[in-house]
Amino acid sequence: MMLATIFLICLVLLLNQIATRGLPTSPQTGMADSIEERFGAGMSWQMNMAVSEKNFQVLLKDKAGYPVREGTVRLVIRDHEGQKALEQRLEEKEPGLYAAPLPDLGPGRFQGHIEAVSPQGRLLRSFMIQL
Repeated sequence: MMLATIFLICLVLLLNQIATRGLPTSPQTGMADSIEERFGAGMSWQMNMAVSEKNFQVLLKDKAGYPVREGTVRLVIRDHEGQKALEQRLEEKEPGLYAAPLPDLGPGRFQGHIEAVSPQGRLLRSFMIQL
């Protein structure tokens, strides 16, 4: 029994090493504390975020630079205490460009999370916003 447990622990550690080896570091997006986790084909996606005229925008491109289409992009913003201040699904305005109105959150520091899922893969990104 103990040998089986040790084997499972070693297997989990090995799979973790394989899964995390070679993951690229995220490029600077102009937002502080950017952390990126990439899964499947999402590993090679490019994500750019912007706030324009009270709209939050996410541009997704695949490795070849083509728009990631027909995705589901969700934005979650939490306040400094971890309480959910906003959860919103972004609409695809044009191929690869997802946007939603950003309500007035007031001044403060917020933790933001983006989850993008499409038939090609999944991408998660966390970031800090100072308003």
